[in-house]
Amino acid sequence: MLVYDEWRTRLRECCGHYYSEPTKDCAASERFDVNEVHGLHMASINCTINRLSRTQQGIRRDDAEHFFLLHQVCGETGVRHCNKETVLRPGEFLLLDSTRPAELFFENQTSEFESVHIPRNLFLSDRKHAPATGTKVTSRHPLHASLENLTSIEVNKDELDHFKSEDFFDFVAMAFGPELEHVSMNHLRNRGGRMRYMSQVIDQNLSNPDFSIDYLARCVGRSRRQLQRDFSSSGTSFTEFLLERRLQHFIAASQISGRRGRQMSIAELAHSSGFSDQSHFNRIFKKRYDLSPTAYLSRAS
Repeated sequence: MLVYDEWRTRLRECCGHYYSEPTKDCAASERFDVNEVHGLHMASINCTINRLSRTQQGIRRDDAEHFFLLHQVCGETGVRHCNKETVLRPGEFLLLDSTRPAELFFENQTSEFESVHIPRNLFLSDRKHAPATGTKVTSRHPLHASLENLTSIEVNKDELDHFKSEDFFDFVAMAFGPELEHVSMNHLRNRGGRMRYMSQVIDQNLSNPDFSIDYLARCVGRSRRQLQRDFSSSGTSFTEFLLERRLQHFIAASQISGRRGRQMSIAELAHSSGFSDQSHFNRIFKKRYDLSPTAYLSRAS
């Protein structure tokens, strides 16, 4: 059992900048544990609070980007996310995108749920469609029972010994997508929306070392010059933005590899993130983090 302030600290450390609103008496009934499934962190959360909010301010403060696979265990959780509103009941799942605002509300009732943390760019890599966020998977869904089995820490590990995090990503992608209506770049009137969409397309193509701004332009139906203006207005360039996404992919992939006990070489990790030249990767990594990849990963472990 945790007091509210300690619970809030654990939430921030594990999940990022979500802002919580306690009940009037800040009842000490909160619990926050962290386990692992398929090399991914899974937070087990029990709380009696009013609400949790993911705001634009919180999004800007977090470097890491995730899809959070929520699984309701007991009680109910109301969710407002991606222009949708629903209520999660025991056994139901919902995918939350940490790059989009969200609100979870509990109305002073105790709620218990789990949250599997899926690195966003790893999940989207080489995928044609984005998952449906803000929409729940209920017991009527044909993949529901299997999804429950895969997120349970009680499952015999021998049964899933050869099941990798990439396999889990594929399974979640099947359960939550693809969305029926595909977003067109021409329908996005503000720069923030266009940048979010371009980021998604880039993440889906990170492993392609030949990915270029011309390729991106063809994918999103926008001219090269228009894309350059979008990146420039956001204080970056296509090259800088792509490089940053690939570096984040490398770090996320190395963390999952370590947690699964399968240490991939730096060359393998760099190649999977779209870096075809090892020397070039080493130089830009050290320039960005002021450490070599080896030193960075040693310190992180």
